[in-house]
Amino acid sequence: MFESHKSNTSYRVVPNQIRREKSPALWSRRPLCYALLLTGVGILFSRAALGEDPSLDDWKRAEAVTGCAGIPYQELARRCMDTMTDVHDGKNWACDDVPSLKGNEDEAANRNKRADELEQKLSSETDEKIREDLQNEIKEQREKAKECEERAKGAEKELELRKGFGEEALKLRETVQQHFRDAMDRADRESSSFSPEIKAIYEKKKGEWERSFEEHKEPIEKVKAGIQKCQDRLDRR
Repeated sequence: MFESHKSNTSYRVVPNQIRREKSPALWSRRPLCYALLLTGVGILFSRAALGEDPSLDDWKRAEAVTGCAGIPYQELARRCMDTMTDVHDGKNWACDDVPSLKGNEDEAANRNKRADELEQKLSSETDEKIREDLQNEIKEQREKAKECEERAKGAEKELELRKGFGEEALKLRETVQQHFRDAMDRADRESSSFSPEIKAIYEKKKGEWERSFEEHKEPIEKVKAGIQKCQDRLDRR
């Protein structure tokens, strides 16, 4: 402990207190250091999560399987597999078994027309027995017409629903197809830097990805045809 005299004012300075006063400034910088460290670690893990720069082990893993799982870029493979799960979710987009919208509408119109004709006949009929028979037939025709109208409404709703399923399935198929195209394009860009071992695996996988890309063409055309069939029936064709 020592005395400092200046302008007749006395100051008492304790070394331990000086150290304690300086410590908060040092500690205040530590959160920033930790933040920078964690940011660096986050970038490292985010790069791994995105499947960047796959290792030889990643390529060997991809070599052992086919389909989406056979893509060495982890994030791309994950998105591809997730999309394929949605492709096979079992939603029915085919409209072949949906009751005829046009057929039911036409039948409803014909039955209502028949009922109108019978009502016209009823208006001039005087025989009570005949009038009763006409009234019963009019009632039957109206009830049948209403049933047809209800079936037509249900058919229209179902056609719209299945057309939507088809459009969703088409988008998913095209997305999976694009995942294989992306894998081919990326590997092709990076191939000049591949090691001999990775290069050999890449040449094998390239052909496999091209086949996977092509294999989706037929299902895509089938879905397109199904969507068009639903639309044709909605258009009463």
